[in-house]
Amino acid sequence: MGLLFDSLLVELLAFGLAAWAIFYWYATKNYNYWQSKNVRTAKKLTPLFGTMAETFMLKTQLGVFYQKLYNELEGERFGGYYKLRDPAILVRDPELIKHVLVKDFSSFHDNDVHINEKVDPMLAYNIFSIHGPKWKFLRQRLAPAFTTGKIKSMFPLMQEVCEELKKHVQRAIDNKESREVKRMAANFTTDVVGSCAFGVKCNSLQDESNTFRQMGMEMLNPGPVRGLVLMIVLFWPKVGDFFGLKFISDRLANFFRKLVKDAIEFREKNNVTRSDFIQLLIQLKKKGELDADAGEKIENGVKQENGGTDHYEEAKIEFTHDVLTSQAVGFFGDGFETSSSALAFTLFEIANNQDVQEKLRDEINTVLEKHDGKFSYEAIQEMQYLDQVLLESLRMYPPAGAMNRLCTKRYQFPDSDLKIEVGTTMTVPIYAIHHDPKYWPNPEKFDPDRFTEDNKKSRLPYTFFPFGEGPRICIGMRFAQAQVKAALVTIVKNFDLETTGQTSYPVVLDPNVFLIHAKEGLHVSFKSRN
Repeated sequence: MGLLFDSLLVELLAFGLAAWAIFYWYATKNYNYWQSKNVRTAKKLTPLFGTMAETFMLKTQLGVFYQKLYNELEGERFGGYYKLRDPAILVRDPELIKHVLVKDFSSFHDNDVHINEKVDPMLAYNIFSIHGPKWKFLRQRLAPAFTTGKIKSMFPLMQEVCEELKKHVQRAIDNKESREVKRMAANFTTDVVGSCAFGVKCNSLQDESNTFRQMGMEMLNPGPVRGLVLMIVLFWPKVGDFFGLKFISDRLANFFRKLVKDAIEFREKNNVTRSDFIQLLIQLKKKGELDADAGEKIENGVKQENGGTDHYEEAKIEFTHDVLTSQAVGFFGDGFETSSSALAFTLFEIANNQDVQEKLRDEINTVLEKHDGKFSYEAIQEMQYLDQVLLESLRMYPPAGAMNRLCTKRYQFPDSDLKIEVGTTMTVPIYAIHHDPKYWPNPEKFDPDRFTEDNKKSRLPYTFFPFGEGPRICIGMRFAQAQVKAALVTIVKNFDLETTGQTSYPVVLDPNVFLIHAKEGLHVSFKSRN
């Protein structure tokens, strides 16, 4: 009996060692790839997780991780790292970034997001995640929805929510309360997007327990379990597909399906029209395209800087209900999360820099006087310092710390022997470049004068891209800036802002969130000026 037990123990031990050896081989077999190509790479490697273990262990925020990698590769135009098991490239040089994002876009035309349309149809046809010819077709059809004329027509809807924002801040003052402004900003942008995209009055600034706000929180502020699911979907897509994991849960997908379906049916049945995104989706459903505003040039993102065009095969998309809903969900996600982040960080920096606050308030009052005290889209466009303040906030706190493109055609960088293979991830470290003292002296200082017209002209190109750059630049950029500026004018005109001491400065970023979030929140107190 003892000999049999000993024999079984030896066999189990041998099996365990063999299994471990196979796993270790699988987890590390690609880790000599960059060395074999004579490409400098990050030194620290962890089996299976590659260079990125500290982000998966939630020790380092993703944008900060890429900043550390960027600094480690100092002196290189680009370097290698391992995104889990897969070799990837970190692009450091602005001229090479120009090639990836613009000049040679046809070799890098897809975002590094892999969504199986059979598993997650709601995200598969989103303008951010869709690939190749289908992306081009969809971008051309959606571009007219985000012209200056369309944004201007939605501005009165934003103004209505700004009035609710003003009341919300006044209630905080009356109750002698400060505000965590990321939460407040998220309620504001939820109400704006609810109105401008879906024709829904959400009232999140009065009651954030409403269903619309809760769905937004579920989609973009997931708990630990949902967060793990999203990590698997984004970084191990084949594993996610095998287990049927989705970025957009069935509960969320069904909520938005019903919301869009009911809105479209009501308007078609009752012949109701409204200047919002749902109305544009109805037009897209009926005609297959959107009407362009008279005299306005459409930037549909299919031409390259050097005059060439993308050599795609023709592709068409049927505008089914799921495809239409996917666009509305994309509008909601982009307009709600990234805009609320930009608004919150800008409010915090305004509170922390009283000289900036006073100068901005003076400009707001001066411009509004020229417009007979009327707060309008045209008035906001004249506020140059407001633009500088927002852009400086986006430099310090870009909503996403990096952007990833896929190599879609074998490519060789100029003045390099490296052949980049199809499927390789190309990472542009936005946060790192925005904080590089070589391009931005004293980068931790909030200084809106970096964005005066003279300074913008002298800045090295491709060192500032909070919304991305090139044909895949954020399609909703104008909408995002309009709602953030509307909120800033409303608050700075009517209230004094001060920090409360609850948030460290410089701001500590939250490693639990992929996007740029403050770990301690962003706390601001207000005083009425009336």
